Amino acid sequence: MRKLGLIDAQRESGKYAETNACLKRLSHPRIFLLLIALSPVFLFAKKGTIEKTEPVASPWFTGSLICPSANTIDAGSYNIEPYLYVTDNPAIYDNDWHANSIPPEWTIEAQIPVWVGLTNWCDIEFQPTLMWNHKQGGGGAWALGDILLQFDFQLWRDELPHKSWLPTIKFAIRESIPVGKYRNLNPLKRTADQGGYGTWATGAQLIFGRLFYFSGVHFLNMRLALQYNFYHSLVHVKGYDAYGGGIGANGKIRPGSDFAIDLGLEYSLSRHWALALDLVGYWQAKAKFTGYSGTNFLRGTPTAVAKAADIQYSIAPGIEYNWNENLGIITGAWFTVAGKQISEFYSFIFAVNYYK
Repeated sequence: MRKLGLIDAQRESGKYAETNACLKRLSHPRIFLLLIALSPVFLFAKKGTIEKTEPVASPWFTGSLICPSANTIDAGSYNIEPYLYVTDNPAIYDNDWHANSIPPEWTIEAQIPVWVGLTNWCDIEFQPTLMWNHKQGGGGAWALGDILLQFDFQLWRDELPHKSWLPTIKFAIRESIPVGKYRNLNPLKRTADQGGYGTWATGAQLIFGRLFYFSGVHFLNMRLALQYNFYHSLVHVKGYDAYGGGIGANGKIRPGSDFAIDLGLEYSLSRHWALALDLVGYWQAKAKFTGYSGTNFLRGTPTAVAKAADIQYSIAPGIEYNWNENLGIITGAWFTVAGKQISEFYSFIFAVNYYK
């Protein structure tokens, strides 16, 4: 026991006197009865502290079929997600939203997007494409597609538990590199040997993401992607080409700017299984063409190169299985529900996602 100095002794004696005074006040009958009446409140009251929230394990998602992620890749990490598309184009929508049948056209396409983290707020994406096209009456042909190059920048990152009302936000600058064949196509192949569009297409993306937790292993992941390709370089077309030119075609075309919006949803059924859905809208302005459009190889009639503005609405339901947080697969369908001046399509999609 410590020794008390003079000031400490005075404080202790003062406390003793105050204690005696409090006991005398509490001995009053009315005060005593009031304490008896309130005793259940003190006995059964909970502690006045906020209960600690148990940490929630992050869900395992591959991402929906179409919509990109709102998060960049961490520095020193990479993500690879090979895609396989099997697509049928059975019709073309006219200006009145009617689908008019055409000879069957099939495409088997492999895309291999790779993301590499440069910093914790910036990554780079590189996406080569290889395809096999088949046109009725023209046979099949292999073709190399245009290459996508994109830089992603993390503007804001939010994770569970949410610390802000702001969603995760990512901004991207993208460039399509025209390496695919687009002109002087073989008329006998009926454009089956086409792989690209011959234009440097510059665009921007803005992606929003938000993860919602319900209970147990049930999460809802929402993404919203806005993409605008605001610049297309002038394309010199010759002969049969990707824009509809025929025999002897020679001219220049500038594709119209295009805009797309995609709402991507994922819901986890269990730790491994999840459902996905994309709702996609696409709009493109009219292309501008100057020169000679050429003639049709079979009919000898003039061809039309610069098509009107087009619209397309599509959906893509999918199901995914994830072995762990780094490896998963997703498969599903992507198909049009309405359109104007554009192809109708039905695609089967399969993808493997690996993050390291």
